[in-house]
Amino acid sequence: MPTPRWLRVDLLATSGVHRYEGVNGAFGVVAPFAPATLPCAGGRLDVAMELGGRHRFVVALEGILEHDLGEATRTSTVVFANESTAGSIGGLRVGSLLTFGSSFAL
Repeated sequence: MPTPRWLRVDLLATSGVHRYEGVNGAFGVVAPFAPATLPCAGGRLDVAMELGGRHRFVVALEGILEHDLGEATRTSTVVFANESTAGSIGGLRVGSLLTFGSSFAL
């Protein structure tokens, strides 16, 4: 897709792992779930506007979407009642980031 010189659009695929640790803990009342590491995949869309000549002012907006490729079931214990509860770890992450900066040509 052709864009003006001052506009940059990037679409990136991502893959990696998410590490979950300390999930479901409640200030000494509920012991947190055991740690879990899950593979993930997703994408990022970056739209940047560059204004100026040799030294450019940059405004960029980035959208992030990542999904864990599976779930982990863990249990935790209510400390004072000695009761266990089970829960799932993993899911979808959605976010955005607005950045301001500058760039220059060498």
